[in-house]
Amino acid sequence: MSFNELPDNVLLKIFSYLNIRDRLNGRKLLCKKRRYLALYEIKKLFLFRYSPTKSDRYSCVNTADCGEVVVCSKRDVCYVIKKCFRLQTLHLYDFECEHFKHSSTFCKLISSLEAIHMKFDSSQVEDNFYMKILGKCYNLKEVSILNFVSDSFLTWLLKRNQNLQSITLDQVTKIIRSNFTLPPLKKFTVNYCSDDLINSYIEIVCETSKQSLEILKIPCCNEKQFNLIAKLKNLRSLSIFDLKYEDMSGKWNISFIFQNLQELHISTFDNSFDLECLTKLIASNKSLAILRLIEQIESIDSSFIKNLPTISPQLRAFISNARANVNNEWLLHLSKLKNLEMICLKAAKNISDECLCNFIRDSSSLRFVEIPAHDADYVLCVFVEKAVQNKEKNYFCNFNGKEIIPNLPKNIVLMFSYLEEFQSDYCFKFYYANRFNLDLFAWKISSFKNDDFRYIEISEEGEFRHYHSAHRYSRQFDNVFTPTCNYM
Repeated sequence: MSFNELPDNVLLKIFSYLNIRDRLNGRKLLCKKRRYLALYEIKKLFLFRYSPTKSDRYSCVNTADCGEVVVCSKRDVCYVIKKCFRLQTLHLYDFECEHFKHSSTFCKLISSLEAIHMKFDSSQVEDNFYMKILGKCYNLKEVSILNFVSDSFLTWLLKRNQNLQSITLDQVTKIIRSNFTLPPLKKFTVNYCSDDLINSYIEIVCETSKQSLEILKIPCCNEKQFNLIAKLKNLRSLSIFDLKYEDMSGKWNISFIFQNLQELHISTFDNSFDLECLTKLIASNKSLAILRLIEQIESIDSSFIKNLPTISPQLRAFISNARANVNNEWLLHLSKLKNLEMICLKAAKNISDECLCNFIRDSSSLRFVEIPAHDADYVLCVFVEKAVQNKEKNYFCNFNGKEIIPNLPKNIVLMFSYLEEFQSDYCFKFYYANRFNLDLFAWKISSFKNDDFRYIEISEEGEFRHYHSAHRYSRQFDNVFTPTCNYM
């Protein structure tokens, strides 16, 4: 029996071990059947313009297997799309619409799509262009629209897809009415719209999705909006991108309590921010597991951090990457969080290595550390001791020491910043969202760009991804990192 005569299920199994680069590049495969089967299992594709100076060059990223970047021509992109018969999610970023305006490829392909995310680089894109692309989509569950769509298009889309669960509206400045009806949603994101539209959206969502909404991301929130959001008792993830002091006036925090809130993301650049209100908000939500503070608040100091173990004892991840004035006292208090698994303080400059080592030893659940170290070898040795004692778990840190590398345990990954290592302007920079009841560190790993780098993804079937590139120091990383069991 020749290779081409093997049953399809056997060939699919063989192709599952192929490098994604080879699977996407059909020209390297020998026959039509092999090309078809090699692409059959791809369920999610990112397509984005590769270079501003080469308008016919595009990149394909297959995230079904923590995919690798493949640079293709427009023709190759269309070929890949045509062969991905099980495609469920499609991302179109910064495409020049002229290249696909007269192509029937998309409308034939995406009738089975469940999620589509679109952003085109022209303010002249008309509604009929979007309608042509989405003309046969009736099963969409997730839609992201960025730039230049009207209220008539949104109304048209909502009527055709009654099972939508997630909507993202970003810079949709042409929408002037808000009288359309939204289905019950699980996720709603709005950004860079007028204040009146944001108010209208929140009112509609809070009315139609009071019981179903789990993820809400909004650019700001005044007292009226807080009162509406407070009705969403099943909310699990709340992100407010630019919270201001005047928005926090009144006694909104007294009723701002959710039964299942697991992630809180607060971003503010207001130095008059009311820290007492933030403290009460955190303390009111007992299920909080992930706290992200992207801020320039001078009032946040050691006294606020000191209260965290008391007001939020179940916290599992603390992220505050914008603050440089973090000191040893912060880690002393954070070590009292018995469930803390992840800490990111990327801008911290005033933490001593001795204090950092004590924090690693004292934090029994800690598995992910991203804090600058002065003597990376010294701190890495302490982290290695922790990993050796718990070989069934995976550990991740940014302590890129040199002396300990040859003896590095298999369950440790040393990380560099994803943004520092990735040279493309069209990288997917940061994806933070809720992990819900899934393992906080269910990681996947595959080769990235070449044999010297690894591509790591916190993986789950939900929204959350956080990409890093990690230096591959030895072969011991091969096939080590697999998703672990839930333990929350």
